[in-house]
Amino acid sequence: MSVLLLLPLLLPQAPRPAQELGPAAPSGTGPAVAAVGDRSAVLFLDAAGRVQVRVSDGHGLTWTPSVRLDADPTGAARIVPPRAVAIDGDTIACLWLDARLSTAATPQFDAWLSVSTDGGATWSAEQVLEKGHPHGPAYSVLDAAVAVSGPRIHVAQLVAGAAGGEPWLVSSGDAGATWTAPLAAASVPADAEELALAAAPGAVHLAWSDDRNAAGLDDLWFRTSLDGGLGWTGAESRLDASGPGNGDLTAPGLVLVPAGAKLCLAWLENRLPTSPLDDELHFRASTDGGLSWGPEQVVASGADADDPSLSFCGCNASLAWVDDRTGQDEVYTAVSVDLGATWRRHRLSSGGGLRPVARGRADLLGVAFLTPGPPAAARIAVTRDEGLNWLPELDLDDAPIGAGAGLRLAFDEKYKNFIAAWVDAGTAGNRIRVGGMRTPTLLPTGNFTPGGAVSFAVAAFPIDEAGLPFAVPIAGGPGHYTPPFPGAYDLGLADDPWLRASLNLIPGPLSGLLAADGTGATPLLVLPSAIPPGSLLHAAAVSFAVPGPTLKTITDVVVTPVQ
Repeated sequence: MSVLLLLPLLLPQAPRPAQELGPAAPSGTGPAVAAVGDRSAVLFLDAAGRVQVRVSDGHGLTWTPSVRLDADPTGAARIVPPRAVAIDGDTIACLWLDARLSTAATPQFDAWLSVSTDGGATWSAEQVLEKGHPHGPAYSVLDAAVAVSGPRIHVAQLVAGAAGGEPWLVSSGDAGATWTAPLAAASVPADAEELALAAAPGAVHLAWSDDRNAAGLDDLWFRTSLDGGLGWTGAESRLDASGPGNGDLTAPGLVLVPAGAKLCLAWLENRLPTSPLDDELHFRASTDGGLSWGPEQVVASGADADDPSLSFCGCNASLAWVDDRTGQDEVYTAVSVDLGATWRRHRLSSGGGLRPVARGRADLLGVAFLTPGPPAAARIAVTRDEGLNWLPELDLDDAPIGAGAGLRLAFDEKYKNFIAAWVDAGTAGNRIRVGGMRTPTLLPTGNFTPGGAVSFAVAAFPIDEAGLPFAVPIAGGPGHYTPPFPGAYDLGLADDPWLRASLNLIPGPLSGLLAADGTGATPLLVLPSAIPPGSLLHAAAVSFAVPGPTLKTITDVVVTPVQ
């Protein structure tokens, strides 16, 4: 019997089947997700409002059992903010807001943290973080974000003070064992509406909006610490070109993303001559760690922009947002390969879109978003050529997700893997779901019987990998085989006799070259006549550069039965 998969060669790999991680809190807050290198993590509140974390590797296929991070017996109110998980190497920092210390009639939140330094195998005892004010009767933490760079953990907190929101920073240089004293970001009392945090080796950056120059009209401010959060390097800088007390930054809308010494900022602003009522989307970039900034760019104007998201890999900046230029909110994207001087714009949704999230790199950029509901759908669209063209959008789940909320997306640069998490607010109650995809596709074709002729087609590899070789190692099952050369990574295949035999055919009948459109195919290969029917062949395609070799982009593992 022939197993022939005739699929359109330019389509991306179908998203992996979504998994349920557990019941979610009735409030629907969270989840938060991060994926860096060999670690992925999802943080969420369960149905009882307890803080739970589940961890996976860079593939995001199997997840550890839930680990409860809080030890609160009181059932106090808790929130998982969007920027609540950060990963660097084996360090995973998880943050949440918790009202257990509140002594007021209205819950007053503090920021709490738990850290793993062994990739999620064990977790530190929870700890409440200092915020520049006493815990208990007032001074609630309105929002918080965590960032990790090496052993340093940084937490930014927006605290309700006497004059309004106050941005504060606390930092640890030893993975959370000890902390700096809380460091106020604003030098004068004002009402800050939101903040954004970014960390890089040797630096931590904080951006926020406040109304010190005119009540109710927020300007954009920025500050950097180069000593691990002990103090600030110079005074804060105002970055919005509209001038002090002119224009008004709108929350939520502030995003700050680092890539080495480069930084990109995006924000929403109105009450401008060009847009007195509707929110415009603005952008600025720095190439020297925030010491200086390029000209401010208006990316979206003429309609009311909302929900901006920013991805930046150092070589391109990618924005996603919604606006109502057609009469309803749709998802739009703009990609710049020159730090904002020019933009490639594209509309992604049709029939409405909500809460987009942009993640990825120059040649593999994804934007996930929700469709209006109920029933809603969580979808993702991907570009392989820096925003020139977008592949058709795909559903991240194989079923409607009710009045979905809390969609989050992460991109693992090492494994070229998108991992998404969301709340399915269906009729059975809130559920945390996780899924994802890789763009490149592997298509086994031919007669998968003993002695049959087979080959492997690939598609949707990054356009800038045209001309590179690719290989298709085959194993008898899943596993964690990592090729024995520098920079290699886990291919998701078992290290078994099948794999060893297939490696002897690379280069050869289990390899090929990528064409200009990201497709390719191996030559025909005759399966051994001794292969038992019923065997399951596990294969993955991986592109690589020579000399080296250096692994580039990998597909998901595809399983094909021998008939």
